[in-house]
Amino acid sequence: MPQLDVSTFSPQLIWLFITFGLTFLIVWKVAVPKIDSVLEARQFRIEDNLAKAEENQKDAQKALEIYEKTLKEAHDKAAEEIRKAKEEIVKITDSKTKELDSKVRDKITESDKAIANAVETAMKNVSNISEDAVVIMAEKLIHESLDKKYVSQQVNNTINHLNKVNKNA
Repeated sequence: MPQLDVSTFSPQLIWLFITFGLTFLIVWKVAVPKIDSVLEARQFRIEDNLAKAEENQKDAQKALEIYEKTLKEAHDKAAEEIRKAKEEIVKITDSKTKELDSKVRDKITESDKAIANAVETAMKNVSNISEDAVVIMAEKLIHESLDKKYVSQQVNNTINHLNKVNKNA
């Protein structure tokens, strides 16, 4: 094998150094700068993307803060509207209750007056009916006719006595 022949070592070593030197120079002057520019561009893109990501994160944080603030304001506003609505309902309910209480009191007063009038009328009728009943019973029981004036006086006395007893009770 010619590579292992000692007499060809020196030209092989010279060509090795020349080839290695040329390859080294080509790689150093051509390939390394291209690789270096690619790496720098890659690093620049990574840093740019990181900066954009941080900026987007800050924007997202600001948007989240605005959203939370808006949500809190909306919640507070809704709570205030509910409170106002409740107050208004209470006012309306109170006024309607007062109005209905007044109407009920008026109706009760009217009813009391009507009842009092009916009782008075009934008492007058009771007096007349009682007088007639006493006269009729006396005629049937004792076969005598009583004086209408006397019967009226006695019935009225009895009714007055019963009214006094009822008032005291």
